[in-house]
Amino acid sequence: KHKRDTYPAHTANEVSEISVTTVSPPEKKN
Repeated sequence: KHKRDTYPAHTANEVSEISVTTVSPPEKKN
């Protein structure tokens, strides 16, 4: 099974936020 399935939805959301932060969204650049 995928690790995402093992982790709870809350953790998955945190991981998504971390990924977005790593990409540095345009909002932060602005």
